[in-house]
Amino acid sequence: MTKTEYFDRNAAVKKLIEITKMCDHNNDGKLNRSESVQAAKEFERVAYVFGIRIE
Repeated sequence: MTKTEYFDRNAAVKKLIEITKMCDHNNDGKLNRSESVQAAKEFERVAYVFGIRIE
């Protein structure tokens, strides 16, 4: 893994954590069904931008 790949993955993980916090509308630390659906859609969008495959 090159430094660039490591940086990209690190940035992607930070972005996914940010998305999870953003989707937690009632700030209870857990995502309900609608929040998790919203987060999943955002995860897919971010993964596409960073070139990460989701299986």
